Amino acid sequence: MAFIRTSRRVAHLALVASLTMLAPAALAQEDAREGDPETTASDLDDRISFDVTLDSERGGGRLTGSAGDFEYEDGSYLLATGGVRLQYRDVKLSADRVRVDVPTNRIEAQGEVILDEGPRRLAGEVLEYDLDTRTGRITRASAYVDPDFYFFGETIAKTGPITYTVEDGTFTACESENPAWSIDLKRASITLEEYARIRGATLKFGRVPALYVPYLLWPATTERSSGWLVPKPGYSSREGAQLSLAYYRTFGRSADATIYADLSSEEYNGIGAEYRYRPSADTEGVIEAYYLFEPEDGFEDNEIFDPDRERGDDRWKLALYHDSRNLFGGDWRGVVNLNFYSDFDYLKDVERRVNRQTQPFFYSNAYLSTSQGPHSLTFMVDQRERIVRSTQARDTRRQLPEIDYRLRPVQILDLPVYFQMRSSVNYFDLEVEPPVGDDGVRPESSSDSYGRADLAPTLSISLPGTSWLNAKIDLGGRVTHYTDSLDEARTGFSGDSLTRAFPSAAFEVVGPSISRIYDTGGERWSKFKHIVEPRLNYRYVDEFDDQDQVLRFDEVDLLRPVNVAVVSVVNRLLAKPAGEDASAFEIASFEVAQGYNLDDQPGQSSFDGTMETSEGPIFSTLRVNPDRDTSLKLDAQYNTLFNRLTAVGLSGGTDIGRHNVGLTWFTRWNAETGDETQDTVRLFTRFELWRDRLSFDAEVDYNLID
Repeated sequence: MAFIRTSRRVAHLALVASLTMLAPAALAQEDAREGDPETTASDLDDRISFDVTLDSERGGGRLTGSAGDFEYEDGSYLLATGGVRLQYRDVKLSADRVRVDVPTNRIEAQGEVILDEGPRRLAGEVLEYDLDTRTGRITRASAYVDPDFYFFGETIAKTGPITYTVEDGTFTACESENPAWSIDLKRASITLEEYARIRGATLKFGRVPALYVPYLLWPATTERSSGWLVPKPGYSSREGAQLSLAYYRTFGRSADATIYADLSSEEYNGIGAEYRYRPSADTEGVIEAYYLFEPEDGFEDNEIFDPDRERGDDRWKLALYHDSRNLFGGDWRGVVNLNFYSDFDYLKDVERRVNRQTQPFFYSNAYLSTSQGPHSLTFMVDQRERIVRSTQARDTRRQLPEIDYRLRPVQILDLPVYFQMRSSVNYFDLEVEPPVGDDGVRPESSSDSYGRADLAPTLSISLPGTSWLNAKIDLGGRVTHYTDSLDEARTGFSGDSLTRAFPSAAFEVVGPSISRIYDTGGERWSKFKHIVEPRLNYRYVDEFDDQDQVLRFDEVDLLRPVNVAVVSVVNRLLAKPAGEDASAFEIASFEVAQGYNLDDQPGQSSFDGTMETSEGPIFSTLRVNPDRDTSLKLDAQYNTLFNRLTAVGLSGGTDIGRHNVGLTWFTRWNAETGDETQDTVRLFTRFELWRDRLSFDAEVDYNLID
């Protein structure tokens, strides 16, 4: 059975915490698709949901899920492709392609496979799994077992409820790409709550091998216990020799803490603590604190960005993350995320997480959210603090609060018409704090506040079509009211309210699609399927005359007028390797596309503007995948105004066993003169010289023109 479902800063943050610690909640977007924040409501329209009842003699139960496409033969098999998501009791599976053998309840999955069994996770490339026995095997795999066991391997087999085997892999208790300690292994048999029996074990600190033993018995209990953790040595040119010491302390079953000290030969010494709590299944949180004793000449090779900081000042951070779910007896979720730092240079100087090192601002927020059917509602307060590089002023922006309501697509009556809407009401508070002057006095800070109300409805109409032709129209717009606006010079507030309104529309036609299957019965490929699919996409967003007077706080305030149609034709070639268990995959595709500006803006023009056309350049892409380990892509761009190529790019790579080699080449020409402006080539490779112990990585970039 299948069916389609179609000071002042601290005071403000204290208010954020008090509001949401009483009643915290989830972001509205999370309900669109769990674990995939990039999914939009329009994406869900194109997915197919299914519900299959399994044989009662083999455990029975319902197998539910969604995919981009699927085939189902009652009592025989289910084949799903395109971002597949399955759930069977407490088992959740996501992959690119999944085949379920209904009589035996066995699953075969391929491509970015993730299998969750409660708190235990297996991930890899190819999975074979038995739903009855909960056993299986996964290749190029990683596994996580609650609370803190991670193992990786060429092959991981789950042989029982709490037993695993690992081939050619790694075992660790650290959640990191470069764990503080790990054990490389040839083979391991792991029994949870007992031991990991490891053969061919190499104990490593970081990436440095420290000890090899032919056989090692390692405790694998999931019960937490207090004690000293493995010391982590290190070295850097700035901090010299380093040693990190940590002590782990449990506080019953619902809380624990790690207290650590970082020692450095160059006197970069720090102390910190991380306290974790989970009093119930629906509530958890983390409190982090760190204090660094910086030497007088500390970080002298780094530029001082924060004007209020002097070199040699001690540094600190304090962070809180709290998450509560199922509040008020329903589907409410609340989150508090507070981050305080001693100075803006802390992120690039001291912070160890890459995503925080590159963050150009401090951000704290708290929200309370719920989702009921197609409706979602979020209350949020937040603060974003940064330093303006050009003026060295401290800029703080707050939402106190934001109320966001969204309606995901709902069908109107039984018609092929769907309505969706996004709306929000905001109160913004802006504060600019100038840096201390040469006289040692800080000028008086300035602050302003204003409100905004926004409404963006969309009506989607699916036109009558067939399996080879589909069309959809989107009609919408946006109305935004501001209680204040910028003056003509854009240097301050005018005191005048502003209402912005503009319509938008989109139109998409896919088809008529033509396909043909060739049953060759060859030794390598048994079948081919050729698909020709033309597409027409049109998008229109109207202009707004007073856009320069709109205050820009987030993406709602941005407006990019557009009136463009894009025509494309896609050729796809799918092949099924010989063999009953082999699955088909795309071995080649070729796409040609061209856009057309339908307003006064040129799609292409000369530098002086004397020549122009509404046509955009022609883009083409050829992809070839002769096997699952090799890919090749060729891109080209052709300027129709001057009748010459303006860009060509070639990229490709292949896996050779455990080795990899790849090449990219890109050339660009001036469309008007034909002069070559860029011609670069890059070669990259990775060779494993000593399996799992020593590898050679190289990358060569070369500019072919001066």
